[in-house]
Amino acid sequence: MKSSRFLLLFILPLSTWTMPLKAAWASHPSLETVDKASGSAMPATGYWLSQASTTGDLHQQALEKYKQGDYQGAISTYSKAIALNPKDVYAYTVRGNTYKAINADSKAIADYDKAIALDPKYVYAYLARGIAHKEIQKNSQALADFDKAIALNPEDAYAYKARGSIHRDLKDTVKALADFDKAIALDPKDAYAYNIRGSLYKDSKDYPKAISDFDQAIALDSEDVYALLLRAEIYKDLKDYPKAIADYDKVVALAPRDPLPYASRGLIHDTLKDDPKAIADYDKAIALNPGFSDVYLLRGLVHARADNETQAIRDLQTAAEFFQKQNRTAAYDKTAELLKKLSSAPRELVPEP
Repeated sequence: MKSSRFLLLFILPLSTWTMPLKAAWASHPSLETVDKASGSAMPATGYWLSQASTTGDLHQQALEKYKQGDYQGAISTYSKAIALNPKDVYAYTVRGNTYKAINADSKAIADYDKAIALDPKYVYAYLARGIAHKEIQKNSQALADFDKAIALNPEDAYAYKARGSIHRDLKDTVKALADFDKAIALDPKDAYAYNIRGSLYKDSKDYPKAISDFDQAIALDSEDVYALLLRAEIYKDLKDYPKAIADYDKVVALAPRDPLPYASRGLIHDTLKDDPKAIADYDKAIALNPGFSDVYLLRGLVHARADNETQAIRDLQTAAEFFQKQNRTAAYDKTAELLKKLSSAPRELVPEP
């Protein structure tokens, strides 16, 4: 069987694959960074020692318990501090953080509310409450909190990133870009901000600006998997396959246990009709994720093109079984049709030149 061309007319794209950010904004500053954080992110240790001199030892005890993962112990100790000093703004805030660590969002928000009532200019409490609101999908409340934090401290890059992330979730690209522009202007060495702004440009098909942002993120962190992956996807869309493969090679080296980059790189090799490399990548993707239905289909088609009929039928049958279980009717019907053609007249699958 000749392998001149093969058009995958019915397969949905393998979609845009992304990987978790190395530093997600939603994970607010931890208690361990009390002394290291600057600006409004967290108050210095001296803040709570001066504001609550009678409870300083309790704060330190609670902090140690938090570090050890004893969140209930930390909550209990912060509660003792609050009992001794009901106006201890910091104690309410860090107890809120501790509730947040155990996903008790309503209790965390109640503590942030109390901290803000005691000190309406306490920027960090607004940021923390905004994050908590965001995570329970109360976006309007989250935006209000971030707006207030920015009004109180317009030089806080973190607050713009937090608000920009909400605008991004709400598909308001214009406002999201404005916030990340400001965040980058305030902190031009933040790879995360370049990544998110780059992804916004990518979604808007403004590929030159997206590539520029990913280039900058990679310049700041040569092991930035997120930037490498999204830049590779753009190069793939632009059919600049050598650059796309180079980026996927780096992603695979940095994240060898993730099946998605193998599948995406395999799709490029598939497009270039480099069957051995395509099959090798599809093999690896399936080994890492045995339920990767689309890759069984793609590998089966490469085997069919390469005249490996037995392997092709096996892969297409597996793909069909997955599609049926996933209620992907269109994909199942087309795969079943291909199986029928392959079983009865294999040459029909691959048109002559």
